[in-house]
Amino acid sequence: MNTGKKKALALDLDGTLLTSDKKISPLTREKLEALLGAGHVLILASGRPTPGMRFVVKDLGFHRPGCCMVTYNGAYVQDCGTGEVLFDKTLPASVPGELFRLLRQERPLPGLITYLDTEILSAFPENEFTARTSRNNAMPVRVVPDFDTYVDFPVHKCMITAPEETAARLERKLKEVYGETLSICRSESYFLEVMPAGTSKAAGLAMVLDYLGMGPEALVCCGDGENDIPMIRYAGVGVAMGNARESVKAAADFVTGSNDEDGLAQVVDRFFLTRTDGRAQICGKHHPAGSGTEDPEEAGAGGL
Repeated sequence: MNTGKKKALALDLDGTLLTSDKKISPLTREKLEALLGAGHVLILASGRPTPGMRFVVKDLGFHRPGCCMVTYNGAYVQDCGTGEVLFDKTLPASVPGELFRLLRQERPLPGLITYLDTEILSAFPENEFTARTSRNNAMPVRVVPDFDTYVDFPVHKCMITAPEETAARLERKLKEVYGETLSICRSESYFLEVMPAGTSKAAGLAMVLDYLGMGPEALVCCGDGENDIPMIRYAGVGVAMGNARESVKAAADFVTGSNDEDGLAQVVDRFFLTRTDGRAQICGKHHPAGSGTEDPEEAGAGGL
């Protein structure tokens, strides 16, 4: 049953779609099926690498019409129904080696990783945060001591893993070094992501909407991390999860329940499946992506 004009729901994965034990709750699954059955669009928008999405994509039966994904924080965008790649941007070739040479001076050593097919390549010995991303993505870690020369192929992003205070300091340092030439942000307090300039979840979603002939006023975005702020501001309705950081809640139009309280089910009911005058309501105010810019690519370049 279609409840009115087609709309789109974009979801972060970790801390949003997935519960704390990395599962999709039965109620959330039921509501997402109802959303797709009503003719709406579902978009997964994650900092994860594309191979790290494969089990969620399979679990949701995502290879069907109305399903798209934005991975690597916006560096790769795909229509999962057709397999068409809408956007594919990689880091400048010099960046992995530059990061390796800069970070090997740090004590204690942080983590530095990138991706090759279904492997995580680590420049330094595995730490607790590298192990965590390995578990989250169901991808094994391979330590590559000659990282600066070994990574001679295109990569969509590098990620630095370190305790919160160290990650915050390194974020400031890298932004001073690279300025606007790269997109640098933290997806978690201990995950510092380095991506091509102009990439963000908001920029990726703008490409999906343009491809589908839809505008941001038809988009509801849900997230919990600081890298979700640009897409939350960009959407017609930006939703923060109950477990989100306060900065994310401050950017949102609406705060729902946590990822362990079926917060997404509440969003689908409120904005997609509830009839008012014959159609579901999207009633938030529209924020262009980022801070005060109408260009979602510019918004992503700032680092959030």
